[in-house]
Amino acid sequence: MGKRYTRRAQNKNSRIETSWSGVYARKSETARRDEGTLVAEIDTSSSNSTTFQIRKGPATFELNGHEARTLFTLLASHYEA
Repeated sequence: MGKRYTRRAQNKNSRIETSWSGVYARKSETARRDEGTLVAEIDTSSSNSTTFQIRKGPATFELNGHEARTLFTLLASHYEA
């Protein structure tokens, strides 16, 4: 019989947290993620402008609100099918 490998669970304590503060009307982010894994953060200011940022390791990708909504629509369409 072959050897079985057990994968170590990643991010088993991760959460999505949302907060409100004076600088941002609303901020949602992934929290408690393992180092080197995907981290995402979205901020909406009191003037209703939105920034969406994705980080993985040293790479950072930033979208404005319109671009983030396009990505959301694409993902929703893909996963609803």
